[in-house]
Amino acid sequence: MGKLCHRCQRKGYALFPVLYAVAPKALQAQLPKLAEPFGAGITQQVLKQHDYYLRGLEAGYVYLLYPNKQWKGYLVDPEGAMLYYPNLTLEDMPAAPPDKPLRQTCSNQAHNSLPGRALCIEDTRGPVWIAFSRHRWTKAVRDGHAKHPAMRMQAITALDDSPFAHALPASPANLKQWVANFDEMRVRQLNRSPLTAGVLNDNGHLTRLPDQMKQMSATGKQGLIMALFDPVGITATLNASRNGLAEQILLLDDKLTQPEREDLMVASLIMEMKQHIEAQASKGETDPEDRAEAQAKGWQRYEKHLDHRKYDPVLKKLQTKQQLAKQLETYSTDYVGWMKSTQLGHVLNQDIDPADPGNGLALEHYFVICASGSGHTKEEHEQLW
Repeated sequence: MGKLCHRCQRKGYALFPVLYAVAPKALQAQLPKLAEPFGAGITQQVLKQHDYYLRGLEAGYVYLLYPNKQWKGYLVDPEGAMLYYPNLTLEDMPAAPPDKPLRQTCSNQAHNSLPGRALCIEDTRGPVWIAFSRHRWTKAVRDGHAKHPAMRMQAITALDDSPFAHALPASPANLKQWVANFDEMRVRQLNRSPLTAGVLNDNGHLTRLPDQMKQMSATGKQGLIMALFDPVGITATLNASRNGLAEQILLLDDKLTQPEREDLMVASLIMEMKQHIEAQASKGETDPEDRAEAQAKGWQRYEKHLDHRKYDPVLKKLQTKQQLAKQLETYSTDYVGWMKSTQLGHVLNQDIDPADPGNGLALEHYFVICASGSGHTKEEHEQLW
């Protein structure tokens, strides 16, 4: 272990920050449904095709605002290891977070050891405000948040292991239940998809991290898991997920020959005709069984003329395509909800300093990862464009 410096020193009450994230239900990662104290301000945006979950930090910045209006910060590498900046007025953090893990680039092992993935809150009167950002906040942005921290940041209201909104004691049981990194099966399932890849397998640290957090805390208390908002990350994942499904549908179309396209068109017309005939045949029937019988009889006159050896395989292809199109609409609903969310709006409107070139690039990047490819569905056209 290298010599401690002001970047890796931890003094105060230990806190293990994690991020709210989303994953497609199709991954079958068996993610637990978020429940109190987690989820406030997140799960109100109901998802149909995705699950919310908690994961370790990604590259970016963690900001702390103390009651005396002093700003402290942590620079986060891609694996969640953090470097401490004790006074952002005297020394700001770098313009960009590390693009490689500290364990690969830093010779001081103290910087990238397990305790480096937790931070400490110094004892203070009044709440400390915390936020995660994927880009650096300028002084102008920090000054704006200092006036109304509750609009963008989350309050750390207790330093005694008491749970509060978005925070629970960092026990091995809570880590395994709530944070995906500490469940080997969930890590494996999430890392199957590029949408959710990069989740570290921390199952081997399940008891070590809580033990070291106790050692970090001056009072010997357990410390907390705290889930931080990441609206950009959530929206970008939903956008990429929906784009992936849209691409899958387009690939199916591209592989069709012209005769196959014509067969699908004919099958679609037959389906529409069948629905119309059944509706006419059952008109006036109120009993469900009578209605079904009338529909079957109405269609029998025409069905006998179909060659099912040819029709059924084409119908199956058509139904698969229609099912994917319907699924795309629900993916789109998940995405539109977050694109219109107050949380994402706060990031795009309040976290960006128009006078700072780096912030301008960040905004451009956010637009690319959150909006590129959108417009696939009627809902997206009506709600977003």
